[in-house]
Amino acid sequence: SLIRDDALQIHKVTEEFFGSLKGYGKRVADVKECKEHAVVHSGQLHRNRRAFLRNAVRELEALLSDQPGLLGPKALYVFMALSLCRDELNWLVRHAEHVTKTKTPEDYADSHIAELLFFLEQLRTLVHRHSAVIQRYHVQYLARFDALLLSDIIQNLTVCPEEESIIMSSFVSTLSSLTLKQGTQVPPRLPAVPGAAGPPVGCAGPRPQLQPRT
Repeated sequence: SLIRDDALQIHKVTEEFFGSLKGYGKRVADVKECKEHAVVHSGQLHRNRRAFLRNAVRELEALLSDQPGLLGPKALYVFMALSLCRDELNWLVRHAEHVTKTKTPEDYADSHIAELLFFLEQLRTLVHRHSAVIQRYHVQYLARFDALLLSDIIQNLTVCPEEESIIMSSFVSTLSSLTLKQGTQVPPRLPAVPGAAGPPVGCAGPRPQLQPRT
């Protein structure tokens, strides 16, 4: 995957590259063999990856719910977890209806997918609810560490044109002037799910009354 929905067909590109070189016919055959192996075993690989992510995200959500202050220094890990979960969910949705006879159907039918979706939404809600913690942490980090480090780098440059020096000095000045007030801005509310009734996810609202079965 390059970015969003743009993916690089690595096997096809590699085959074409080696095919354009003399004496690399064996390498083309090796790449084709790797491609067949990836196609056959990709279902099992992604099934195991979803199982790992489900346990990892469950533990991460429990830790951050108990200690939300860790969202500041660990924000990158949260975003990585959200990104990996999204990629695995997208992969399953796109491949679940294209199971061939050479593949194992069990690898494309995940009965625990709802649990992964639940913890994914819990993490998303935690990030939104405690976004001020993340903002304050990184504002202070920019002003007290990154600004000083960038200033040292500029001073140690042996050759630096005047225009570039002015621009980088402006960066240092801007970073150094950051204040905590800029890290306490209230973020917008989470958008509501299209077609769903009630308040957006993560916002307070009345709980639906469950009707007893007859």
